[in-house]
Amino acid sequence: MLIELYRWIDTERITAFRVAMAEGSRPAKETILALAETYLACGTDRGDEFHSVGAALAGSEEKLTVYQELVDNVVEMFVAVLQPHSSLQAEPLALASMATVAAGDALTSAVTRGTCSAAEAAEAFATIIGAVAHDQP
Repeated sequence: MLIELYRWIDTERITAFRVAMAEGSRPAKETILALAETYLACGTDRGDEFHSVGAALAGSEEKLTVYQELVDNVVEMFVAVLQPHSSLQAEPLALASMATVAAGDALTSAVTRGTCSAAEAAEAFATIIGAVAHDQP
C-alpha cells in the first residue's frame, strides 16, 4: 500500500507540473527556470508526505523498482516540457534529460547539505537545462 501511495504522490506532482507548463506559451527562459525551480523545490521539501513515505520504504527492493519508474516519468516530463524549445529529436533529448535529472538530484543534495543555496542551485540547474534545450555541447 505504501508503494502505491509513493507512486500516486509522484504522479500527482508530475501531472500538476505538466498542466501548469501547458497553460499558455512561455518563452524558453521562463520555462527552463520554472522547471529548474520546481524540480529542486520538490526534491528539497523534506516536510511533505512523498519523502516520509519514501523513508518508510527505505531498503525495500520494491521501492527501487518503483523509484526507477518515477525517474522515468520525470525524464518523460522533462522531454515534454523541453521539446518545444529544442531541436533535438526525442531519443537524444530523452538521454540528455536523463543526465539533467541526475544533475538536478545532485543539486538537490547540495541544497539539503547546505553546500549551496536554493537560488544558487536553481541558477546552475537552469544553466544545465538551458544547454540541453538549446543543444549546446
